Amino acid sequence: MKSHKKQKGSVVIFCLIILVFIVGIAITIFSFFIPKLKASSDAINSIVAIYAADSGMEWCLYINRDNPSPPSQPTLPSGVTLNIYNSSSGSSSDCTESSINHRSVATFRNISRSFEVNEP
Repeated sequence: MKSHKKQKGSVVIFCLIILVFIVGIAITIFSFFIPKLKASSDAINSIVAIYAADSGMEWCLYINRDNPSPPSQPTLPSGVTLNIYNSSSGSSSDCTESSINHRSVATFRNISRSFEVNEP
């Protein structure tokens, strides 16, 4: 009977060893997948920024065609910022200059993309 009582604690120790082993495997698996998830979310954010910068540039080109009633600046999803610059001076632009030298920069979740159009 005494040897049976001594073995009761060994089951708890065995369970703890197995638990530590399983947690170690889970942490290792997560350490491989978390960077891949971040890279895929950065790719999505980049696409959103590209489309926003393209919309800004298309709007700017439309304004420069001297249309009688130009539309207002494009409405963007929340979190996207769009800035349009005059490429030659580097200052903010409303796209009404006579020359077509503009740069459209869009930022979404710390990812920035830009398009630039220069008149030859």
